[in-house]
Amino acid sequence: MSRSHHHSEKPYSVGDVRIGHSHDNEWSGTDTVCQSRAFLGFTVKDLGRQSGELTRMRAGDWLAIRGPFGTAFPDMNAGVRLILVSGGIGSTPMHMVAREARHKLGDGIRIEAIMGFRNIAESHYIPRMESVCDYLRITTDDGSLGTAGFPTGLLPELLDNTHDGQTILLTCGPEPMMAPVLQIAVDSKIECYAAMERYLPCSVAVCGLCMVGDRLTCIDGPVMEGDWLLQQDDFGSAHNP
Repeated sequence: MSRSHHHSEKPYSVGDVRIGHSHDNEWSGTDTVCQSRAFLGFTVKDLGRQSGELTRMRAGDWLAIRGPFGTAFPDMNAGVRLILVSGGIGSTPMHMVAREARHKLGDGIRIEAIMGFRNIAESHYIPRMESVCDYLRITTDDGSLGTAGFPTGLLPELLDNTHDGQTILLTCGPEPMMAPVLQIAVDSKIECYAAMERYLPCSVAVCGLCMVGDRLTCIDGPVMEGDWLLQQDDFGSAHNP
């Protein structure tokens, strides 16, 4: 199957960073890329050797960057009710989507979000989300911030609120969280999309380790339709290393 690589210019795309002047083809996959005419930003979580090296870099250190690749969330239109559900570092693309939607549409869009974290120490992006959301709830696994539990516990009540226009739900986070979030949305007949967080060693459709169903997360994703994902046997239980 032939696949064409395209460069995305929207929040949440796949990007890779090479550290130092090595030519060993070892790339460090990052979680999120957001770009504008003057800014390119990566959010990196320290999970291993290369991501750890990235977090310790200083101004002037050498990096090679390629991308961004892959799919992005759909464009939002005026009158839409946008619901964002995130878990952990998945809050990064959710903030970027909310920020762009608010910048583009102003008060013409309603943005509601639920952010889930393991604990208060791992929470982030909350003040930024507060500045662009009409409604925001926080959950933590241990109850150290916001409501104890998971985002799925607050979602049904949120969806019960009526809205005259179209509702779209976007989610990003661990798959065991996203699967029930998408199921709730599909059961409520709400259009929904998820940004996948599979391990992306190559990011160019070579290794095949990021497969979901018959799709490759690196080029067919990371954003995929919620109803399609729920039909895949290998979606909903994967954990990043």
